[in-house]
Order: sequence, then C-alpha cells, then structure tokens
Amino acid sequence: MRDIRVATVQFQHAPGDKPYNLGRVRHFVMEAARASVEIIAFPEMCLTGYWHVRKLSRAAFEALAEPVDGPCTQELLRLSRDHGMSIGAGLLERAPARATALLGAELLLAPHQTGGCNSVSPRGMKPMVVADLDASLLPTSSGRRWLRARRPDLYESLTRPTGQEQETRRVRFGE
Repeated sequence: MRDIRVATVQFQHAPGDKPYNLGRVRHFVMEAARASVEIIAFPEMCLTGYWHVRKLSRAAFEALAEPVDGPCTQELLRLSRDHGMSIGAGLLERAPARATALLGAELLLAPHQTGGCNSVSPRGMKPMVVADLDASLLPTSSGRRWLRARRPDLYESLTRPTGQEQETRRVRFGE
C-alpha cells in the first residue's frame, strides 16, 4: 500500500430524503476533490438518515433500504468515477455481510454516526477532516497484528443457529 490522502465528513442528514442527502455528499466530494482526497468516508446511514429509523414501521424501513447495487450506490459510483475518488457512504443495505479483511482488504471504511458536528471545542467534531495515511505504518497497525493472531476455531460456535436468533431491528431498537 502507498500513502493515501483521506477525508471523513459529518453532516446533518435529512431523515428519509435520499436526494437531499446525496446532494450533500456531492458537495463534500467536490470539496474533497479540490484537496486531492483519494478516499472519503461519510457517516453511517447518511444517505437515508439515522435517528428516525427506529420509529419507522417495518414496511417503511424496507422501503428506505436498497440493494447494494441500487440507485444511491449507482450515483456514488458515478461521483467516484467523475472525481477519481473512493467514496464510502452509509445507507440501509439489503445484502449479506463479508469477511473483507480475510479476503485481502488492506483498508476498511467503517462509517458511524456521531450525533453531532461543527463543535466549538477545538478537539470536537468538525464538518470535514482531511488526513494523510502513512502506508509505512500498516504492517505495525493494531488491526493487522490482531488479524494475524485470530483464532477461527473460537468462532465456529457463532456460525451455528441456536434457535434464539432475533431480527436485528428488534435487538437494536427493542421492538
């Protein structure tokens, strides 16, 4: 891996308004392109909204979700091509999860919702952060070291159904 300029962005999404949220993503991608950013990460569920989801009915929740190759992803891919940048943006996705690191990924984007931005604190969250990742540090990174120490035999029991599994939404929101 080589050194990479990355950015992370927090913004106030509009609940359930994908066109508006995609517009905010477009805005920040253009700003990042001017700063020579190669990878940009947006918050968890920034395209669909986050906080309102727990109050949605199952039908409304499913209507907001998209397959991984859906319209939002297609727009992100277009933006990515137009600006020569990898874009990670969260949405409600209809797709299985993957063990990407074990398949060879060197860098994973894991966006999360912080609940605030543009803090007055000098150490607080701001709307856009740009940093350079130093590839020479990758071999000694904590994640890389722990990946080499993994013990798949300890997780085998997690892959077998117990009959006590519950829907993620119920576990997450207590419904």
